[in-house]
Amino acid sequence: MNQEQAKVILQDSIKIKSINPPENETLVAKKLKSLFDEHGIETELVGIQRKSNK
Repeated sequence: MNQEQAKVILQDSIKIKSINPPENETLVAKKLKSLFDEHGIETELVGIQRKSNK
C-alpha cells in the first residue's frame, strides 16, 4: 500500500458517520476488517455493547 492509497482509506473511514448516537462504529470496524482481510491480517469483530435506556 502506498501513501496515496493509505490517505484514501483514512479519508473514507473519516467520512463514515460514527458518532454516538447512532453508534455506527460497526461500519468503521467492518471497513477496517475488510482492508485487513485483503492484506492477510487476521481479525475478529466482537459484539457491540448497546447502552441501556434504564
